[in-house]
Amino acid sequence: MFKFISSWDDGRKEDIGLSMMLKQFKIPAIFFIPSNCQLTEGQIKDLSKHFGIGGHTQSHPEDMKLLSSERQFDEIRDNKVWLEKIVGKELEWFCYPSGRYNEITIEAVKRAGFKYARTVVPLCISKPIDNFRIATTIHVHPNKREYEERNWIDVAKEYYQKAKKEEGLFHLWGHSFELEKYQIWEELDDFLKFVSEN
Repeated sequence: MFKFISSWDDGRKEDIGLSMMLKQFKIPAIFFIPSNCQLTEGQIKDLSKHFGIGGHTQSHPEDMKLLSSERQFDEIRDNKVWLEKIVGKELEWFCYPSGRYNEITIEAVKRAGFKYARTVVPLCISKPIDNFRIATTIHVHPNKREYEERNWIDVAKEYYQKAKKEEGLFHLWGHSFELEKYQIWEELDDFLKFVSEN
């Protein structure tokens, strides 16, 4: 059965505008939020009423692989505890900051009690074999090498149709601050409209 999901990283202030857009098109989403985010606890609680909330570490380290095993675990567990206290429910999803991780990170994620972890591996539409190395399909970004100079939205529509035909999983992800930075809100609006109609 075909599945569609979106996820959004880093807990930036632009998440609020993005969440309104997602609600408008009834798009399912997970917001991966680090403890040093720009959102207030009230905003996180409000987001959790409509969307999933996932762990994203305490301080969003640039590269988890450079940290000791205990430091990795502390980063992951403390963020989970903090978010669970805000949203009042157990978190199942985690996202590796900047997509950088190793086996030690995976063990720490499992030890902290997460069931799923998302990577930044692109252009994948097959259902995950490993729940702690979940790949993605499209990063909402205008300049990704893997799109071979095509507009992300054209690649996204192509992969969406392909995933639907093959009964796969289409995973859209991004950062709300990049929507602002590259002024691609309208493009995202166009794609979400396409999804809701298909």
